[in-house]
Amino acid sequence: MSGGTTLDSWRIECEDCNISRGLQGVTASNEEGSFLGGNLNREKSKRYTCEGERPWCGDESEPCEAAPVAILRNSISVYMAKKISALAIPGDYSENVDFVVSKIQSPSKYLLRTNLNLIEDIKRKVSFIRENLRVDLKEDITDQEIEEAIMYLDVSEERFSTEEEIEKPGQWIKEKEFEKLSSKVDSKMLKVEPEWIYGENKEENYYTPYFQRFSRVLRLKETTALYGFDRKDYKKTNDNDFANYYPALYKNFEEVKETWLPVNEVFGEGIFIQLNLKQIEMWESCPNLQKYFDKYLERIQNVENLEEEILKPRNIMLHTLSHFLIDEFANVSGYNRAAIRERLYLSDEQAGVLIYISAGDSDGTLGGLVRLGLKRQFFTLLDRAINNSEWCSSDPVCTEIGESQGPGISG
Repeated sequence: MSGGTTLDSWRIECEDCNISRGLQGVTASNEEGSFLGGNLNREKSKRYTCEGERPWCGDESEPCEAAPVAILRNSISVYMAKKISALAIPGDYSENVDFVVSKIQSPSKYLLRTNLNLIEDIKRKVSFIRENLRVDLKEDITDQEIEEAIMYLDVSEERFSTEEEIEKPGQWIKEKEFEKLSSKVDSKMLKVEPEWIYGENKEENYYTPYFQRFSRVLRLKETTALYGFDRKDYKKTNDNDFANYYPALYKNFEEVKETWLPVNEVFGEGIFIQLNLKQIEMWESCPNLQKYFDKYLERIQNVENLEEEILKPRNIMLHTLSHFLIDEFANVSGYNRAAIRERLYLSDEQAGVLIYISAGDSDGTLGGLVRLGLKRQFFTLLDRAINNSEWCSSDPVCTEIGESQGPGISG
């Protein structure tokens, strides 16, 4: 029964006893429980709790004492994916060695890896790989390269991860990517062409002192892994919390012999932009900036799931600049704004952003974005993006209150 479009105006009725009630409050919850948990049980002395069913694992269920909360089926809070992604970057070995390693490590090759570990002689291991991967291996791959791939895998299994890799895998991945994007790279999965470097090019304008470099990323491969999901509230995930989500993905996690995660691979192109750290430090030391940023922190102190470690002026500035450029690139590249993505590199030693486009096809995208990274076009587009950012759809209100409350053009 419904008398409107909101839950408060809906009523549910039992056809047998003709008792009805409204749905107002069914989505309410707090730390002590929920509206449904306190009202669904006829015995008011007992709470109604979750039955622990996990439909994505079949008929499996688990003990659960959580209070149930009603959520609309089409709400985004029903399923909020938790993902981590990384760019494919060339390692210390040749492309052929990396190729063999990727084939052996493929989730579908579990039996191959098991049998490979039973063989002790390295020559027999090479022959075993030749025989079982004869369809996958390229003709120019030598026995020496297969041997190097096997030795790499053996060392990887025995190698202990560093404390930094264990505690902050996301940050460690970004640092390695930043190193490669800041140099010239030409590999099968990543091709980076430096277009402009501060101090090495004659081209100068108002913006050049604030940039260290920008490069055209003609080819990239991004792998995204799903490691879990949230319901109702999106919880901030620390780098060392990833494993806490794994059991929810498996029917019987304790019995899993080899854990793996579902991944998605996409190919594309982009533009990498690195800012000048010295200029950023000078900007951050300005008294007016500090005064404004302190007011900003006061306004957001009650916001949930704040990532305090990234609440720095440089990080907010870089993220804002990235969105200005994405808006401008969308106008001239032919790609929809929602299709253009960003990958931020934020730390005390890094200040950069990769603006890129990707597609599931192995051929990648068509070059419409990467051509905007040519220096004759980039600075023009940058200037246009900065000028357009001075206008807000909320003006003149936004302009007038910007210095005290709102973002404003000075924020």
